[in-house]
Amino acid sequence: MFDCAKKVVAKEGPGGLYRGLTTLIAGSIPKASIRFGAYQQFSNLLKNKETGKLSKLGGLGAGLGAGVSEALLAVTPMETVKTKLIADQNSANPRYRVLSTPHNHMLHARFVVCFVVDEEMLQTISVG
Repeated sequence: MFDCAKKVVAKEGPGGLYRGLTTLIAGSIPKASIRFGAYQQFSNLLKNKETGKLSKLGGLGAGLGAGVSEALLAVTPMETVKTKLIADQNSANPRYRVLSTPHNHMLHARFVVCFVVDEEMLQTISVG
């Protein structure tokens, strides 16, 4: 691991260790937001009406609902786009050349998501 880090720093400088961090953060924020928001909603629905407390089984249900919500609304669409990008970069004629530039990662990611949704509609996002 240290040898790998040394080689990255030697080749790309210290910033090379953080390459791709923007994409990781951009993907983590929506997932966490959906998960925590869904957990709160499910726990409110499953609380005991008289005591206002969430039972262990209710907590399990809220956690399950939050996980399913995160998977359906955030993870699956993001992984679908990521897989398409990886497959595209390995193809003979990549269509998303704009992504290979080191600047404005968020703008490029947004462009690709819009392009994939526009080109293949929501079926691409939901089918995976």
